[in-house]
Amino acid sequence: MTLFRLLGCSTLVLALLGACAHSRSAAQSFETETHRFEAQAPGVYFVTGTGKLFVQSNALVIVAEHDVIVVDSHVTTQAGRALVESIAQLTPKPISTLINTHYHFDHAHGNEAFPAPVTIVGHEYTVEKLSGDPMSEPTFMNFAAAVEPVIQDLEEKLRAETDAGKRAALEGELQVQRAHRTALGETTPIPPNLSMRERLTLHRGERLIELHFLGRGHTGGDVVVFLPEEKLLFTGDLLLPFPSYMGDGFPLEWIGTLDRLKKLDFETILPGHGAPFSDRGVIERFQRVLEGIQRHGEASRAAGLSVDQAAETLDTAKLYAEYEDDPLALPPKLRRFVIAESLRRVYAELEAAENGN
Repeated sequence: MTLFRLLGCSTLVLALLGACAHSRSAAQSFETETHRFEAQAPGVYFVTGTGKLFVQSNALVIVAEHDVIVVDSHVTTQAGRALVESIAQLTPKPISTLINTHYHFDHAHGNEAFPAPVTIVGHEYTVEKLSGDPMSEPTFMNFAAAVEPVIQDLEEKLRAETDAGKRAALEGELQVQRAHRTALGETTPIPPNLSMRERLTLHRGERLIELHFLGRGHTGGDVVVFLPEEKLLFTGDLLLPFPSYMGDGFPLEWIGTLDRLKKLDFETILPGHGAPFSDRGVIERFQRVLEGIQRHGEASRAAGLSVDQAAETLDTAKLYAEYEDDPLALPPKLRRFVIAESLRRVYAELEAAENGN
């Protein structure tokens, strides 16, 4: 697991596979140089990166009768542009709509690659955040700052490696990360130009695409995209196969939001990071994590501990005991930041509740 698993892909660089430049019918999975399209239903694709370019988050592509709907735009303008170019290899139909599940950089900073007349849809909260200064917020700054240590580590490994095959692999990873570092500095966040509150339904021929805001969770404006006929649910970072990052979230409210999620009639969850899954037990497992961090926050605050002190005493091994991997297998500095920010959000919610907010 890498430092980007909480906001990024589950592995830093995926296996490098060959390009496939031919157009495909809407029922097939295929691969371009930068993207892998997994068919989930006719015309519905779960999209991940091949490793040739750092995309950091998953996307969803829906090919409708006359147009294409895309969910999430990746981490940079460069990554978003590569997604647009890959979609053009899938279908000649124009992209009409881009949906942002939330405002975080790894899902929405590729918006710039989708110029007018594409309609960009997001929750009102997402519009507000992306219209502000998201690149000055702690989440973006801390995760972006972590790219440089990754590059330095790869450079050090490359200098020490003598095996030709391993050197080639390291050089490939290093090239991807250096390109990502450059792309971060060349990206301008663009907010949605169409906002929603609780629900919005898109009608594309016989296909229905439902956008639901079920309550605050990973951020204040998480939108899930539900295809009721196909029983597919794209959750962004509201629900992942592993615990989501909580640093901009509402851990106490999140539990109830997930209860409302359970009421949707889906069979497969397509997450913003990680692989698709159908086990509804993942929901309860994450709810138990949220309950655990809530209990620790309540006890620590009642004992007069600061957020940093509470973070130092949090038993993460116990908190994440139900998970096979350690979701916080991060460099020490970033690990401390993630834990502290999670508890800071718990403290903030407890204080707001006491004040009747």
